[in-house]
Amino acid sequence: MYLKIIFFVLMNCLTIFVRFVTSAEDFRLPKFAVPERYQLKILTDLTHDFTFKGQVIVDFFVTNETDKIVLHSKNLHVLENQTTLREISNSDNGDAFENSIVRLRRNLKKKKLTENESQKNDDEFILDPTRIVFPVSNETNVNETFNNNVNPNSVNPDNQLSSNASVPDDTKTPQLSTTVEFSNENFNETRVDTTNHSLEGVDVSQSLPSSTEETFTIKNNPVSQFSIVTEPQQTSTLSTVEHDTEVQNSVIANDKNVFKHEYNDEYDFLTLNFGKLLTPGKKYRLELNYDGVLSDTLTGFHRVPYVKKSSQKPTWLASTVFEPNEARTAFPCFDEPHLKATFDVTLGHDKKYTALSNMPLKSTSSVEGRSDWQWSTFETTPKMSTYLVSFLISDLEYLTPRQNNTNSDRNVVYRFWSRHDVLYKTRYAMRIAPLMKNYLENLFDVRDVLPKHDFVALPSFVSTALENWGLYSFAEKNLLFTPGFSSLFSKYQITQVLGHEISHMWFGNMVTPKWWDQVWLSEGFSNFFEIVASDHIQPQWDLKTISVIFAYLKVFSLDALHSTHALVPTFDDPTDVGDIFDSISYQKGFYLVRMLNYTLGQESFMNGVRKYLKAHMLSNADENDLWEALNEFAHNENSIPSDLHLKDVMFNWTRKPGYPILKLERDYTNNTATVSQKRFVRFNGDYEFRDNSNDFENMETKWWVPLTYTTGSDMNFRDVKPKVWLNPTDEFITLEDMPSKDDFVLMNLDAAGLYRINYDDRNWGLLISYLLNENFEDVSLLNRVQILDDLMDLARSGDQSYERALQATSYLSREKHFLPWKAAFSNFDFILRMFRSKDSSRALKKYLKNLVSARFDELGFEMKKNESFSDSMNRKQIVKWACKTGHRECTRKSVNLFRKWMEEKKPDERNPVPSNLRNVVYCSAIENGSNKEWQFLWQRYLNYALTDKTAILNGLGCSRSARTLKKYLNWSIKESSGIRKQDSPIVFKSVAKNDAGFQIAKKFLKEKMGEVRTYLGNNPFFLPQMIDTLSSKMNQVNDLKDLEDIEMESTTNYRSVPRCFKQAFERIRFNIEWTDKNYQTITDWLKKQKF
Repeated sequence: MYLKIIFFVLMNCLTIFVRFVTSAEDFRLPKFAVPERYQLKILTDLTHDFTFKGQVIVDFFVTNETDKIVLHSKNLHVLENQTTLREISNSDNGDAFENSIVRLRRNLKKKKLTENESQKNDDEFILDPTRIVFPVSNETNVNETFNNNVNPNSVNPDNQLSSNASVPDDTKTPQLSTTVEFSNENFNETRVDTTNHSLEGVDVSQSLPSSTEETFTIKNNPVSQFSIVTEPQQTSTLSTVEHDTEVQNSVIANDKNVFKHEYNDEYDFLTLNFGKLLTPGKKYRLELNYDGVLSDTLTGFHRVPYVKKSSQKPTWLASTVFEPNEARTAFPCFDEPHLKATFDVTLGHDKKYTALSNMPLKSTSSVEGRSDWQWSTFETTPKMSTYLVSFLISDLEYLTPRQNNTNSDRNVVYRFWSRHDVLYKTRYAMRIAPLMKNYLENLFDVRDVLPKHDFVALPSFVSTALENWGLYSFAEKNLLFTPGFSSLFSKYQITQVLGHEISHMWFGNMVTPKWWDQVWLSEGFSNFFEIVASDHIQPQWDLKTISVIFAYLKVFSLDALHSTHALVPTFDDPTDVGDIFDSISYQKGFYLVRMLNYTLGQESFMNGVRKYLKAHMLSNADENDLWEALNEFAHNENSIPSDLHLKDVMFNWTRKPGYPILKLERDYTNNTATVSQKRFVRFNGDYEFRDNSNDFENMETKWWVPLTYTTGSDMNFRDVKPKVWLNPTDEFITLEDMPSKDDFVLMNLDAAGLYRINYDDRNWGLLISYLLNENFEDVSLLNRVQILDDLMDLARSGDQSYERALQATSYLSREKHFLPWKAAFSNFDFILRMFRSKDSSRALKKYLKNLVSARFDELGFEMKKNESFSDSMNRKQIVKWACKTGHRECTRKSVNLFRKWMEEKKPDERNPVPSNLRNVVYCSAIENGSNKEWQFLWQRYLNYALTDKTAILNGLGCSRSARTLKKYLNWSIKESSGIRKQDSPIVFKSVAKNDAGFQIAKKFLKEKMGEVRTYLGNNPFFLPQMIDTLSSKMNQVNDLKDLEDIEMESTTNYRSVPRCFKQAFERIRFNIEWTDKNYQTITDWLKKQKF
């Protein structure tokens, strides 16, 4: 044991030393070359050994004199004796992307369908090539009501057609509040044979940059060939794809004079030494041949297994997840986001599969020596980053909408791909995706440049979704929806995820961050405009309000840690790049974008956004480019001080970690108040895992804070433009317009600013008294949430008393909207975790059961006709907490519903459990049931063709049987168990959240961390989820030692400690301190309330 401790200390010392001597420049590519064009040709074997053979030709400009070139290459075998470098002409023969557009237009003239033929098929659903025709049904529209007893599998998906949607007039720039209407007139779907998908019959002229055919020429200059053995005694020739640049005769390097390739596995560097200086300003062509193996970790160029329902046999597909830095696993490349280029992709594959890439199919040809294989060649992409390149080789099928000919977007092809068994579930996404894209196009006044968009539901996927340009990847549950069966939350999630990935067309794809430290420009803006687009589609959900609280709770929790990071972080190691895809980049980024929208005003903000997008179209940008675009409009509206640039106002918001807490202290005699600020952190104790030496300096950070406020006599919650700015150089400012001593002051209207507020005791009392009276709804919804969450979090940090905070929660018995409840449950969940295995946990549950009982009695289990989105969402959490706190009727109802399901003759086809309540019903039934119930639910996971299996997995983790939970965890890391790799973290989290399973989960991770890492690979998403769940319940000193053991086993392949561990250690230390300080206080308060 002592040797392990000594080793652990030495490893941390080494980490500190490495960070001291390493800078970001060490793992960035040298600035020798800038790529212009890639030509890729990859032959993939999904039938035998999961290998691939590739050829990449890169045209690049030399920027500095050098005798070597450095690229990225990871897990590839690059053939040294087949490397060539040539100097090529700098003459401009036209942009390859535009050449592709000309080619598509030329094909269009030859093969365009006649107007009569198009109209003939307007009301048909066509299954090519047999052209079986079904009539269009008026089954449902986007806002259909739900019947929880509908059997999704009892209807033939080929004749159960969705409703048709009319496309809104896009000749005017829409306002953010525009409502979209749906009808059954001109929106049909086509199901097409999935081989040889050329877009030759599609008019792309209105969706692509204008150009003339005469401007461009195409020259065909084959360069070289090399042989690839795909099977014993059978040879295929991998020929260079066509290109349009003349090659000069001089060969600078080939197999005779290229020095030995040098590899740096630490940074994935491949260095090619040429022995001759390359001239700055000259263009060169590098050709590399290589081979590799498809990964089984769901990242990079990887393989995915799934079972076909028709045959019950396993099959495979090959897909890509390149973000942030995994393109190098598919082809050697300059794998950094600012090094944009065009891509010509050719994929070789068995003819039984379909190949997809970012652009439309250009042509197909036979693979020499393999009659059953083909090459699929795709059109040239626009300039884009390597992480956006994507390809898919599969036997998935697709549906496509056929839209009204009057729609300006009629020439853009949309296809929605999935397994055959669930193809009909793409229809909701198929209806709303084109509407979202059209709406955002008009809003930004920036047209989409791609002629097609494929949306693919993958049977196993590492994340929520991925914005590969033109070939968007989704986990099945985030794209597939079954009316009458899927939950309302599922519909909400699909809408938001689609909105997010479509927003990436502009933020990330067209305008790309220069480096990963600026990823918030991509994710924060996409989060913001996903809400704008989703609200346009489903205005009755009030997503602009709901989304704020979802982000609010995440940001204000994570960013209150010392171990958080700035929105623009500093990277000390290449492994740190994966750490930034967290709630800071996504949710804090979103919150700051929202704050800018409020501060500048919507019109000025959108004008600045349009200017930013147009200035950096198909290029890269950083936050300074954004501030420059917005600054003019900020001053036009007098939104910021006249002597400041927006860059100065926003600097600490993006460059420093954390956020401020404001202290408002009123002078009730003179009707004035002072406002001061400091950084808010929950844990002020010292600990050895501080993020860096700048932590104490960061504690002194102050911000430019936009102040908005109202009073009890004014009650104006709509005036969200700043009344005054709090200057970071001021110790405090004085407000002169305060009300009388009997009126409250409330700051940060609609939670528009990213800050908390702590008032003096009297003002807190006035606010709480108002919440407790019958007029509490006069306070805006977001500010009711803010008051409650500020109080509870300030009590958690020790800046307020729990007596006052808990007193405020008593108002909830009359609160009907689900958002204040959500904020309260988030805080009570923390307290319950800390009370785990303690005597007072029962008293706390009694208080909570009493709090939710009235709402539970009112909402019940059954969905009401025409009920609000808020009520539907509230029922889900109220029922969960009623059962969680031991409400007998809730438990009884859940067990009975589950029993009815077990009694169904075809339980895989009929489920009487309301779709929105399956998580809670499954959990209650398993918790109060036996092995019989567990085995029944496990069989449903294995049998279900339904896409969202998360509820089942969560329910299985609610068992009280230690033996069952151990077996369940062991199955989660065995391929043969039937649990998909992407579901392994869900299994772990479900067991760890269970009080009966917490210790089992902790022991499992301690003992089998090596197996977990081997099975899941170095996935940037899975480990943080597991560590966060486990550490959230740890509040004992021995938990620290247990986590240290887990960390030692899990960080073998990291040069630095992953941020999730730093945050976990901080949380545990805080939890220990919090429990010591607050357990007795809360216990005493509960006793006073007679619980």
